[in-house]
Amino acid sequence: MTPSTTTTLKPDSGNQVLVRCGQGRDAFAIRDEYEVLGKATTYYDSNGDPVRIRYDFQAVDRFYNSKTGTEYISHHANTMDFEDLKTGEFEAHGVEYLLTVPGFGNVILDAGKLIFDKKKNVTFASGQHQILGSDPVDTKKLCEALA
Repeated sequence: MTPSTTTTLKPDSGNQVLVRCGQGRDAFAIRDEYEVLGKATTYYDSNGDPVRIRYDFQAVDRFYNSKTGTEYISHHANTMDFEDLKTGEFEAHGVEYLLTVPGFGNVILDAGKLIFDKKKNVTFASGQHQILGSDPVDTKKLCEALA
């Protein structure tokens, strides 16, 4: 039997619009400048062929108002994902986004379980998903906290 192998992934970083808030002259975007560190553990079948990869991630997100620059930083290390190399199915488990702001409490929480098919369509969702998934929930509190 081939033992599992673990590799450190190349850091991933970027800056994306996470949510759009307001309308007209009051409109602004909440951007997410992020850095993700991770490792991948590959599992093999009895023939030595790779069949599944487990990813463990740690992330730092800087959420900020595109107009005013108001910002908050979030650190989390609760994400574990699985990729089935035979079916192409991908499972995301844990916390994808989390931000707690003084005076507002949790303003963003995207956590639980999501399963994607090989075309990246959501086929299952449980938990609370304000950003990811096929039916994101209200982000009004996030907009208020960063206004």
